[in-house]
Amino acid sequence: ETVRFIELADLITSRSYQARLGVGVRNTLSWRSKVEALARMGSLRGYVLRADKEPLAYVLGAVVSQQFTLMATGFSPSHRHLSPGLVLINRVFEALLAEGVERVDLGFGDAEYKRLHASEVESEWTISLYGAGWRPSLSCALEKTIVTTSRLLRWVIAVLRCEDWLRRKWRRQLERG
Repeated sequence: ETVRFIELADLITSRSYQARLGVGVRNTLSWRSKVEALARMGSLRGYVLRADKEPLAYVLGAVVSQQFTLMATGFSPSHRHLSPGLVLINRVFEALLAEGVERVDLGFGDAEYKRLHASEVESEWTISLYGAGWRPSLSCALEKTIVTTSRLLRWVIAVLRCEDWLRRKWRRQLERG
């Protein structure tokens, strides 16, 4: 079963923008090891939504101590208009609730389904420490420039309310190659 899940998830990932980013479940030794280890522990939860035997979306996670931790999701871009990822994640939440899962960790990122289903958000922080000398000072200055530029761009995107549009356009560009 774990091998079949990985094969189906890999097929979905290979068709999506995720393949161009090098993310998503792939049929690699690393992913097979993770999935098989979770299965041996009894923690693995892997779901695939199919229509006419064609895989449309997948969700991978683990349940430990009545908490589901989401590890990866993906959907087939050719069926985007049907929102197969949202359909599947809703079914997964129903199954987890029936199983007695009390908490879901949706992980890092700001996806639409996370905004829709989250009841709380935990912020993450990055702290950078630099040594003395011109090289660490240059590195610090470059990072500050990048962070400031990033904040400015996020502000502009928020003011223009075009984040979802930009995300869709970027993903489609990646899918085209």
